Formats: sequence, C-alpha cells, structure tokens
Amino acid sequence: MKRKVSKIGQSTLMVSLPHKWVKKYNIEKGDEVEVEIDGGIITIRQPGKSKQSKEWRMTLNTTYPKIIRIQLNTIYRSGYDRIIINYQNTETIKIIRKLVSDYLLFL
Repeated sequence: MKRKVSKIGQSTLMVSLPHKWVKKYNIEKGDEVEVEIDGGIITIRQPGKSKQSKEWRMTLNTTYPKIIRIQLNTIYRSGYDRIIINYQNTETIKIIRKLVSDYLLFL
C-alpha cells in the first residue's frame, strides 16, 4: 500500500495510517501506537501490543486425542504464538499434527 509523505514543521515527516486499520483497532486522535524501526523497515502496532511472542512449554504423557485437543485448544485460544511440546511416544506427534490440522489451523 502506497502512502504520501507530508512535511509538518521544519524537520518532521508524516505518513497517514490506513482507515481500515484505524477503525479496526479504535485508534483516535491523541492515542499512542508502538513504532519499531529495524533497518529499512518500520512497523506500527496497535497500542499495548508488543513484538515479543508468548511461548508455552508443555510435556504430553498421553496419547488420548481428546485430552490433547483440549489442552492444545486452551493454550491456542489463550493467545500463545508458540507452543513447545515434549513427548515420549511417537504416536503423540501424529495425533498432534492431525488435531492442529483439523481444529486449530484455519486456512
């Protein structure tokens, strides 16, 4: 998406925020947003959101699909970006893959 750069004052440049994004996150005049600069990339995030991802570590000692599904669903809905699972039974990873594909990934 292209945006024009406007000059405000003697040394400040400004780029407007997309209307859809502003409406979606209820951004209003005077609100603060998170701005991150990484080389030639500027990232703007909604207020209160940080780049740090939430990570959950767990050990699964069961191969019972319903228990695994409930645990994964709860963690997933809690907003974790990364779930690290330790398991001992090779059947467990097959169950996890199927559950993630069937219940958690919406493509």
